[in-house]
Amino acid sequence: MRFGTAGIRKIVSEEFNESTMDFIATVLSRISNTVVVGHDGRIHSDSLSRAFISGLKREGVDVMFLGLAPTPVISFAVKYFGADLGVAITASHNPAEYNGIKIIGKDGRDLRRDEEIELEELFQKKLQRKYLYTGRIINASEIIREEYIEYVLRFVEKAFTVEPCRVLFDPANGVTALYTPKILSELGHTVITVNSHIDGRFPGRTPEPSEHNIMKYIRLMKPTGTALYIGQDGDGDRVAVGIMGRHIIEDYVTAAFIKICSEKFSGSKVIMSPNISPHVYEYAESLGLRTEMRPLGYLHEGLSGDTLMASEPWKIMIKDFGLWFDGIMSAAVLSVNISAIESVINHLPKLYKTTINIKLKDMSLAGKIIENVVNTLKCSIKSYVKKEPWGIRVFSENWWVLMRPSGTEPKVRIYIESTSKELFERLTKIIRGVINKWSTI
Repeated sequence: MRFGTAGIRKIVSEEFNESTMDFIATVLSRISNTVVVGHDGRIHSDSLSRAFISGLKREGVDVMFLGLAPTPVISFAVKYFGADLGVAITASHNPAEYNGIKIIGKDGRDLRRDEEIELEELFQKKLQRKYLYTGRIINASEIIREEYIEYVLRFVEKAFTVEPCRVLFDPANGVTALYTPKILSELGHTVITVNSHIDGRFPGRTPEPSEHNIMKYIRLMKPTGTALYIGQDGDGDRVAVGIMGRHIIEDYVTAAFIKICSEKFSGSKVIMSPNISPHVYEYAESLGLRTEMRPLGYLHEGLSGDTLMASEPWKIMIKDFGLWFDGIMSAAVLSVNISAIESVINHLPKLYKTTINIKLKDMSLAGKIIENVVNTLKCSIKSYVKKEPWGIRVFSENWWVLMRPSGTEPKVRIYIESTSKELFERLTKIIRGVINKWSTI
């Protein structure tokens, strides 16, 4: 069993089920005595968590059980209790048929790659069950909900002046429905919710808060008289934004946080993923900050004493708050900083951007697909090619394309960006023409 980007995610089947969770519990018992456990609202998450907790108890591990809980809350609880590990049973933004497990390290941070390799090696061993049955199960859901909400409120109210507004909140039928509306209301906002009943089938929309998935809800801003739209994913580590009926691309949201954090919090370094726009890197540097690029899923490996914040698309970590991506905290901060988003929109060039996901039955074809796209782009448009640790980038003066295999699903992801609408449409057409023969997009 191998880790992908931020954990293990699979379609629930004979290959990933309650027996898998029992096996993972046996492995984790060898490196922990106390584990915080929570799960999202997917239809199989409850039974998977029961199997996992039963395995931990059998192996003599104490469990702090949170029940339905967003991943950032589980990270907070690991730090709060001083636990050895945290486990979120979730598939995050993946479709409803998926589930998975995210393992959280000390102080709420993600595991480093060397720690993942150590676990992968343990997974390969035939570990014998201990059958101790001495582990305790402690229900910590209420205390952590109260403590986390209070922690976010203190953080926001200490740093910012709150000007109440009307917020349209969309948790995609996910578990942040238990947290984000309460926090926004406590800040004085009037909150209108959509897709706010927890349902692991995600009937409102698929949990990834992409523009395609959330735009029909952003259009509800005008009839509801709301100033801000906040959309989240299934487990709450992501935040998507709309203002005045307009979708704000995730790169602008990152840039807005750079502006906000540089004015309010300590640190001089911003860590970002390769699929964040180069214009955002330049914007951070124009504010006197240093930037560092790290691969998706491993931004935390660049954390140091001078770090201000870290960001992947939709995901924000503010070091002064905690060492984890937190969409709930991000929503609260954005709700009192709408002007910062507007300022960034006016400062940065208009970006045309999309992600194409190529679903594959055979991931061994990924390299060949990427090679075909690269060669076609080189023949069609004057460009340069750069091999990076996280994928292949083809680029020129006002556009870039990044291609990489997904770390969570059997897909190749292709990111396209340009400041020219005409060129963006041309690039998209060329790439779709190459890959149509490989799969349905």
